[in-house]
Amino acid sequence: MPHIFTPKNPAYQLKDESLLADISNEVTIIKQPIWEPYNLYEKLTGKKGVKNFGFVNTKNKSYKQKLATWVRANVFVPDPRVFWVRPSVGFLKKYLTENNIKHIVTTGPPHSMHLIGLKLKQHLPNLNWVADMRDPWASFDVLHQFNPSTKAKQKQLRLERKVLDNADKIVLVSEGQIRDFQIIDPKKIAIITNGFDEADFKPLTTKKSNDFTISHIGLLNELRDPKAFFIAVQSLASEYQQFSERCKIRLVGNVNPAVKELINQLPYLKKITKFVGYKSHKEVAEEYELANLLLLIPNQTENGIGQIPGKIFEYMACKTPILALSQPGSKINSILNETNAGQFCNYKDVNQIKKTLTYYFNAFKTGKPLATNLPAIQQYNRKTLTKKLSTLLDSLT
Repeated sequence: MPHIFTPKNPAYQLKDESLLADISNEVTIIKQPIWEPYNLYEKLTGKKGVKNFGFVNTKNKSYKQKLATWVRANVFVPDPRVFWVRPSVGFLKKYLTENNIKHIVTTGPPHSMHLIGLKLKQHLPNLNWVADMRDPWASFDVLHQFNPSTKAKQKQLRLERKVLDNADKIVLVSEGQIRDFQIIDPKKIAIITNGFDEADFKPLTTKKSNDFTISHIGLLNELRDPKAFFIAVQSLASEYQQFSERCKIRLVGNVNPAVKELINQLPYLKKITKFVGYKSHKEVAEEYELANLLLLIPNQTENGIGQIPGKIFEYMACKTPILALSQPGSKINSILNETNAGQFCNYKDVNQIKKTLTYYFNAFKTGKPLATNLPAIQQYNRKTLTKKLSTLLDSLT
């Protein structure tokens, strides 16, 4: 059975204790203390609970906030968890040897976790090391929001290069993500997407209302622009009375204040939109049940073309239609085509979004079911994906 190495006292704004139930009792969990600079950040800015809110570019930043952002980008490289690297390596060198552990998987971000793998590989050359990249590193769009200096960017690139060169295998979430990294030896690359846990999507007793409910579930930050969608809804409601009377929007999770301002400027949108706020993983299952159409808004950046948000897999498991506001050539588009789980629109194209909303609203009225490709969806089941990882590790023996 695997061993999981994790911080004892991590600094997170949001914690979902319900996810602990997913961990098998047979798994060995090792926890070690971590020091993180977030307490200093709070003292400097006077703000609490800012660790993982998901927003970087907020308006009217104070001088202290600007200074803290600069420190984050230029001092804590690759990220604020970097202070955990040295003590973790010291502990794990002994632990891996004593327990005869031959394989390790480091997963990031935070990419400091890969620096732990790098140093362990240097100390234990026969160790088989898989670096699992859930997001880009030096080119990560979120990182660039902090406005790092040229020197900091170069350091990120050097660290990324060392990890790519020394890991035995590099796991990426899609083929499109390859371009987000520096050159990787093709023999090292393995593609293992995110996925869904089928046990999370058992039928519930939640009853759908007579409303046509469009739900966005998850973070809606500055990198995700829903403006064309909201304009399309407002416009369609002015032309289509039944849609106007029955449409409701639920935004579940943290929402960019600029999005709230936009909605408040559109009278119809203000009336039909409910800001639900953060919900635990278990509570989100009920939100899936309420929805007639699930709205997916990935990062609309250069990185976003190759990225596949983990949310799309949970959406597909719900068997509720998906409307993705994506970019041309996005990997999301090909997945939706492959699975028949929904449709995608250019996130800037109001008319295309209106047509798609009309299609799904008419299907909702007539009770037309979604004709998904279930075998294609099942390849994203976490059991299937775990087998792929297991096979990958076996290949390194």
